[in-house]
Amino acid sequence: MGIYRVFAGADGESHIEEIDLDKNADLCSFLNVAEVRIHQFSELRSMDFHPLTERRLIIHLRGEV
Repeated sequence: MGIYRVFAGADGESHIEEIDLDKNADLCSFLNVAEVRIHQFSELRSMDFHPLTERRLIIHLRGEV
C-alpha cells in the first residue's frame, strides 16, 4: 500500500510524491471528515490535472492510475 501526494508546485506544474509512512505515522490515524463521496465510473477516464478550490483525498479501490 502506498500514499501519494499530488500537488501544484511553485512552477505551476502538477507533481506527485510517495509519502514515507514510517516518517509520517500520524497519516495512519483516523480523521474526522465532513463529507464522503464515492464515485463509480463504467469506463476508463482520462483527465488533465487541474487546480481545485479545496483539498481532496482520492482513493482508488480498484483499477489503474
